[in-house]
Amino acid sequence: MINNSFFGILFLIILSASCRWKNKKDVSVQPEQIYLDYKVWSEEGSDSVSVLVRFKKFVAHGAAISIEDLGEIKLDGMLLKADSTPMSGIFYAANYPLAPFIGDHSFELIISEKKSLAETFRFRTFRVGQDFSDTIQNNKDVEIRLPGLNDGDRVRILLTDTSFTGTGINRIDTVKNGRISISQVELSELAPGPINMELILEQEKVIENAIIAGGFLGVYYTIRKELWLK
Repeated sequence: MINNSFFGILFLIILSASCRWKNKKDVSVQPEQIYLDYKVWSEEGSDSVSVLVRFKKFVAHGAAISIEDLGEIKLDGMLLKADSTPMSGIFYAANYPLAPFIGDHSFELIISEKKSLAETFRFRTFRVGQDFSDTIQNNKDVEIRLPGLNDGDRVRILLTDTSFTGTGINRIDTVKNGRISISQVELSELAPGPINMELILEQEKVIENAIIAGGFLGVYYTIRKELWLK
């Protein structure tokens, strides 16, 4: 699981430090050594979508590498330009207006005139139904209606209280009949009082292709709410 808040912090760190520093090129990189790392995210209240692409050597936690001498990366046919920082290494990042970004998109890694690898995704948003109250009780199950989502969609539920001893709730639920649910048993483990809730639509895909070492595509949209538990 990847918390959407982490991406926002990571993105700001990368951009703030990206001024003029450039990584040393890894001229020896070959297509079969590349691990793709695609992340796309936004949240309720934001008017933009962030995109971050990194290429790693062999595995997800490998060293960040440049593909400048090997090929190029595009999103919806538009070239993404490389930047770098001492902390993160080389990366490709961009921001897009939220409203026109909703819908289908495609990353394309172009290695040569004869070799390219496309990964498609659909960026979606959702909302919490107007019938949901910001005051909930810990003695009964809670159902949350989520207009904009389909049955089978995966939503991460994060609930934290203000106690020092509580571990909170952190799990995936599957949308059924347009809703997700939180059980009375789970709510009883939280301390009464203010509760922070995050609902994250997680669309994740492992990339497998004979051209490259592997990869991962993650698309996230987050809603945050402040609740009161009685």
